[in-house]
Amino acid sequence: MSTQSAFWPFADAPLPAFAPPRFTNAGIGKLRGPRKKPPEALLKIVGASDELRVQELAEAMAGAIEASGELTTKALREAVAGHGGREMQSAAIRLLESENPPRVVWDWGVFETTGGRQRAKIWRVADRSET
Repeated sequence: MSTQSAFWPFADAPLPAFAPPRFTNAGIGKLRGPRKKPPEALLKIVGASDELRVQELAEAMAGAIEASGELTTKALREAVAGHGGREMQSAAIRLLESENPPRVVWDWGVFETTGGRQRAKIWRVADRSET
């Protein structure tokens, strides 16, 4: 009797107790609707000058957070509006999030507005005891 099968092609080895399925839909998600493009990285650095501009923008963002104490992401983007577009601001935010040890940290928070309560990322200066 041959032990070779579609799942276990090694003729001399015994079949495992559980043979894994050949096909799986892991990572596909719902198969309805139009196909979406895979997410692309927002930061596409063409040259060293763009990387330098992102680092300068991250420095400006950290300075704005240190000056005000706490900022929402929207207020942070408005504080550095003249330094770059939304893609560059998103790249600078990712740079701030990936710093080790972090200068600034964010946490979800609820705050009152004229339209009611809102939930947003609130950026603040990192305590050195947290790191």
